[in-house]
Amino acid sequence: MEFFDTHAHYSPTEDGDFLPWFQRAADAGVTRVLLATSGWENTSDSANCANAVDGAFFSAGIHPHEAETETAHDHREYLTFLQQEKCVAAGEIGLDYFYEISPVEKQREVFDTFLSLALE
Repeated sequence: MEFFDTHAHYSPTEDGDFLPWFQRAADAGVTRVLLATSGWENTSDSANCANAVDGAFFSAGIHPHEAETETAHDHREYLTFLQQEKCVAAGEIGLDYFYEISPVEKQREVFDTFLSLALE
């Protein structure tokens, strides 16, 4: 049986090299992975990883916790990721009213922007 992990988080600084990380998953039967991202750097890293492995894909987005701090790039710049073949989702986006690490209004602004980008 093969499995598809539809929400995996990968960080080179925390998880080491991607190929051994992915191989461990494949050895356990997880042959496809969607790398859920939380901001520009993580999206860029995940795009590079997905492009290196047949069974890996990635999303492009800003996590609600990062909505206020992810300001280095204009959100429209994420279209460069969203238009790539291995990018299969706009995310990780959403609204977090429990922790409210980023202000709700900023979360809504980022959420609306990424919904629009996804529709494009």
